[in-house]
Order: sequence, then structure tokens, then C-alpha cells
Amino acid sequence: MYAYPCEYNYAKRSIEMTHRWLKRCCERFDTTQPKYGYGQTLFPIVQGSVYKDLAGTIGRGDSFF
Repeated sequence: MYAYPCEYNYAKRSIEMTHRWLKRCCERFDTTQPKYGYGQTLFPIVQGSVYKDLAGTIGRGDSFF
């Protein structure tokens, strides 16, 4: 069972891991042709738990673009 809210450092590590994942996804996305005749869309995961300084950093993209 997971405690909510999680500890600050756990949330921060999770965001860092998500930034790495999103960077790999964007690189692959940019080099892959659309399938089935339709354009593809990539939706990042928003994390940060209850910590305002962490929440939304994925959407801002301040560490991978």
C-alpha cells in the first residue's frame, strides 16, 4: 500500500525518472512514422504529489527540451 502524500524526495525522484522517460519517448516519437494512417499523440505524465514546487514540472518541460 502507498502512503499519500509521499515523501518529498520520493516525489522528486519520481519526477526525475519521468523526465528521463519522457525524453526517450519524445526522441523515439520524433523518429517514428505514424501508424494506421493517423497522426499520433504523446501525453506526458503529470507528477509532483502535493508539493507545489514539483507539481507541473513535466508540463513545463524545463529539464528535457
